Amino acid sequence: MSENINKNIKNVFSEKDLLFSERESSYERFLDLGLPNKRIEDWKYTGFSKLNKFLSQDILDVTFRLKKDHDQDAEILDLDFSKINSNDYVKPQNYVKNEAIINLNLALSSQFKVIDIKNSQKRPIVIFLDTTEEGMFLPRIYINVFEGVSAEILIINAGLKGFINQLVEFNLGKNSKLILNRVNFSETAFIETNISYLKKGSCLNITNLSIPKDTSRYQGYNFFEEEEAIYDFKSISIPRQNSNDDILTKNFHGSSSCSSSSGIRAVLGEKTVSTFQSLVDVKRGTKNTIAEQDCKAILLSKNATMNAKPQMKIFNDNVVCKHGVTIGSLDSNQIFYMLTRGLNEEEVRNFLIKTFIDSYISNDSILKKYLPGNFQ
Repeated sequence: MSENINKNIKNVFSEKDLLFSERESSYERFLDLGLPNKRIEDWKYTGFSKLNKFLSQDILDVTFRLKKDHDQDAEILDLDFSKINSNDYVKPQNYVKNEAIINLNLALSSQFKVIDIKNSQKRPIVIFLDTTEEGMFLPRIYINVFEGVSAEILIINAGLKGFINQLVEFNLGKNSKLILNRVNFSETAFIETNISYLKKGSCLNITNLSIPKDTSRYQGYNFFEEEEAIYDFKSISIPRQNSNDDILTKNFHGSSSCSSSSGIRAVLGEKTVSTFQSLVDVKRGTKNTIAEQDCKAILLSKNATMNAKPQMKIFNDNVVCKHGVTIGSLDSNQIFYMLTRGLNEEEVRNFLIKTFIDSYISNDSILKKYLPGNFQ
């Protein structure tokens, strides 16, 4: 593995680059940790050790397409790696310790987009990311939402080939609000890491629709840096046959009067696996914390698997925290009742599934049109 990455590192950056020491340090950390595997607690349901074969391949750039209206005030920049502040560059690994996938991105990424949203937006900004070649893709996106600004973004991931290790950071200014809709249609090995830095009164609302055709992992790390911030995460997981969809969220409550909620609705068919791991970490001295975790799954096949691991790490009493897990099949009594009313079995099944996910994707949601045809 070391030999393969050494080749790639020489192709991506040189000792003349101002970030050489930071990249080299990230590279060394990655080598020390190794690729994620099932011996690591957070990765025990979905190891990615098979990704070793990609490390000898070329590092390529994803196809990045952005759609915004002409009157939308959002500036998109290709970051000059030689000009970024070194502390800002390695910020992710200082916040999230011992995560090899982040270190790999920092060491070898050659594609860095910065999106500055300076004024409130009336319509969503759409970002489409795609890969059509064999190789390793390490894009990084940094999204700044300025103080008092409200915006909505739709990110569509549609990778077809290669290995994608995507890093997205959200820097929310005071009293700002970002609604993020995420669609995952990937058909290849795909990992996306989201890191959010939440200032006073900010709100990050994420709805994730994940319909992968291979092994996919979303991991979100959210840091409440100032008071009265809000984070809300809803995930709909509908992996296709023989696919694995791994969802992890960690909410670090380091400031008082903040709230977080993380939940999943999984619909699992033949030979599919979905995982939901969620952590609430309330630091000592933090007051008036509200946190919730909610996991519900429908198993449509005996060969479907749902893994759930809610965790709470709380160091004071002034909190309101709760979690719940419900996993089962469609209600046979409901099915029988609706069949007696003239509906056929497929209509009943689709109706019950649609009702199950409606609380996360309503009829007016931008994600509605991306649902499988039977569930719309």
